[in-house]
Amino acid sequence: MTELKPNRPLESIINEANEIIEQTKKGELDRGPRMDRLTELCDDLALTAEEYRNKDNIYALIERLTNALLHEELTDPTPWKSQQSEYPVYSENMLDKKSQKNVPQELASEYGMDRKNHGRPVRRKRTKSELAFADRTVKSRERARKASYRAFVQGEDVPVRLRVSVK
Repeated sequence: MTELKPNRPLESIINEANEIIEQTKKGELDRGPRMDRLTELCDDLALTAEEYRNKDNIYALIERLTNALLHEELTDPTPWKSQQSEYPVYSENMLDKKSQKNVPQELASEYGMDRKNHGRPVRRKRTKSELAFADRTVKSRERARKASYRAFVQGEDVPVRLRVSVK
């Protein structure tokens, strides 16, 4: 564990943090030395933070230092991070994209492992043209049925159609 130093002014801590962040973005600072420097900087920041009443700036600086620590994970643009690493770290944009691709569980609950929908079947609505076609065919069959019935009532010979199936 590092030895605690006397309080440093917040401005010098902010300047050093900015320097670490710039070196990280340029790729000049590897992860090991960066972690050591950030640990020392956070210790100094913890000692200094007790003196300040406005801690929002300090919390923002801590968030920036955390992003500097996880720079490689946050800037990795590959969308298959979860397949390459055990604990992937996603940036806010990647989380938004990932959540847009996910399907809600309610929509997938009726689908089986065979990718078929095993939910209750829902009859589709017929289109207007299908309904009009059905009306025309029903009316023509109805006319033929009425004509054969009138002929039967008047005593005329009516051909009888039997449906016979042979097994």
